[in-house]
Amino acid sequence: MLTISLDTVKSLVNYLTALGIERELLLSTISLSEQQLNQSNRLLDTSSYEGLYRLAEQQLGHKTIGFSFGKVIEPDRWGILGYIVFTSPSLRVALANQRRFQTLVGDLGTPLQEFTHDTMWLKWIPAYRCSLHTVEDIVTSWAVMASQLSNTKIEPATIYFTH
Repeated sequence: MLTISLDTVKSLVNYLTALGIERELLLSTISLSEQQLNQSNRLLDTSSYEGLYRLAEQQLGHKTIGFSFGKVIEPDRWGILGYIVFTSPSLRVALANQRRFQTLVGDLGTPLQEFTHDTMWLKWIPAYRCSLHTVEDIVTSWAVMASQLSNTKIEPATIYFTH
């Protein structure tokens, strides 16, 4: 069973609620009560996360919901890992910490970072056949996080999705 942080699922529930999907419908999709949703540092089966994306696409007709959600990045979205990353002294250390402690927020895939003289390559290899929404969410949130943590202006030169 592959897992994802309940903090991340809660962030997606909050985001989809703000977009107009009934919260009760979202909670029933993931089979959690509001009280259970607010338990930090817990991991859920990834099917819950994927189910929220399927529901959002059906309810909103939004084909790039993962990309949109990925742009909304805050430290609490990744639970304890978010705080580790966002308090790192540099982007390079933040990315190293993210790779080192990623299992605190689940095991959806493997992050890879490579640095050449003036280029940083961020790659993510999914651990399962996840939806395009999950891939877009993760890669987009990394790009936004990198921009927020850098002392200089960072803009992706290119972003590639296999889909």
